[in-house]
Amino acid sequence: MKKKVERNLLAEHYKRRYEMQSKEVREKLDRLSEQDPREYQVKILKRKRIIPQKGDVFVVSPREGVYYCGVVVNAGDGISDTYSAVVFILDKEYESMDIDVAELDLENLLFYPQIVDKGYWSRGYFYNIGKQIEIPNELDYGFYDVVDEYYVDEYGNRILKCPKLLGIDGVATGTGVAYKINRELILKGRI
Repeated sequence: MKKKVERNLLAEHYKRRYEMQSKEVREKLDRLSEQDPREYQVKILKRKRIIPQKGDVFVVSPREGVYYCGVVVNAGDGISDTYSAVVFILDKEYESMDIDVAELDLENLLFYPQIVDKGYWSRGYFYNIGKQIEIPNELDYGFYDVVDEYYVDEYGNRILKCPKLLGIDGVATGTGVAYKINRELILKGRI
């Protein structure tokens, strides 16, 4: 028999953030959650049939002329049943896809770490800009397994302490990243 899920740490954190917002912001968040995902999907930049590699720098565009930089923190077959990658979307807005990788701060995330499949690139939601960075070994990230209620790495191995950068264990859906980007932009007063 499966264990009943008692807690979802990230859902609890979001609920606290939601309750602290003004009525106007809560209404925007409510409208977002009721929208058809096609209304908030990120822009298709350019479809590429690539295999994302650790250190790849990419962009994602939630609105025309607005870009956020992302980095592939890890990639490979063992992350999920499909070829997947752990990505960080960084909390810095750009007006073009010309990103200076020397200024990237891997601990300043727009939202928590995500596991995505290569479809994000082949569908054109993520576009590699042809630059790579070195990913530090000491980067403290991981995922919360909501079923078993403990912390894991991207391979499902248990982690004994809460990582500094914590995401939900599992591969994000095609609209999951777009929803989280838009939700964070509302919470940060950018839309």
